[in-house]
Amino acid sequence: MVKHPPKKTPPTNRVRSASGEDFEEKYSQEAKPSFEEIQKLAYHIHLEKGGSELENWIEAEKTLKEQRPAGSSR
Repeated sequence: MVKHPPKKTPPTNRVRSASGEDFEEKYSQEAKPSFEEIQKLAYHIHLEKGGSELENWIEAEKTLKEQRPAGSSR
């Protein structure tokens, strides 16, 4: 019988409190820019400055996070 490694579960926004109940982390999904928002801005950064895809992605994500305070909605 072939043993397969256990499937990795993707990380979530949930953490477990000391009492055992689940709750969302301080920084909710709403405060984070969407994939599409980051992708669009990273593309425009690439058109303006060139650079690597990773550097442009990080710059776009940072810029969008600074524009949207934690807890705000899209």
